[in-house]
Amino acid sequence: MVALSLIVSLSILIPKAKADAPIYPKPQTPTELIIKYAEQYNTSSKVLLSVAKCESGLNQNAINYNDGGKGKHSVGIFQFQKSTFDRWSNDETNPRALGEELDYYSVNDQAKLASYMFSKGQGNQWTCYRNLY
Repeated sequence: MVALSLIVSLSILIPKAKADAPIYPKPQTPTELIIKYAEQYNTSSKVLLSVAKCESGLNQNAINYNDGGKGKHSVGIFQFQKSTFDRWSNDETNPRALGEELDYYSVNDQAKLASYMFSKGQGNQWTCYRNLY
């Protein structure tokens, strides 16, 4: 009887999960994002991963402040320069652009755009690609 009383008391004290409480998906790692977008754009995740590891060590916060000349820098897992990122994401003057508004600082969007560019034969835009392949 004491055990049953204890169980009933505990069930009153422990809050129940709300049925309408939002469930947030686990954030994907840079590796998972690269694999996902490589599959989506039918390109090699192995090549993309090797380039990202070479460019940034897969560090989404990597910044190279002295890349491409005075005042230019590269950021993220694929070390995009802003001009290249913009030209290939949604530049109306580039007929081969992805055609989407993307966030330059987003690891998801860097993985997506790099995968898209590799699927279009643009791996040579990366020094690491030229050095590795």
